[in-house]
Amino acid sequence: MRIHGKYTKVEKNNPRAVGQCDFSGFMGRRMDMQRQYEYIGNGLRFTGFWVIPKFADKPNPQLLPPLVMQDPIPIRDPRPDTWIE
Repeated sequence: MRIHGKYTKVEKNNPRAVGQCDFSGFMGRRMDMQRQYEYIGNGLRFTGFWVIPKFADKPNPQLLPPLVMQDPIPIRDPRPDTWIE
């Protein structure tokens, strides 16, 4: 018989699927596990990991691409400064 661990609630009359957390390795009910998301490009993407909610990470906003401002509009027909000290 498989040992399910402390994060698994097994009901005798209503058995549910059991899975292993990809981060901690603990066993837990599959229906309680959640997808792990991470910022990739401009949005959140599923990383492929299923984790117990206690071990889930918040997506780090530092992984978002930096916001780049546009260059200012150039002056038409610029003239060099002739004032010299």
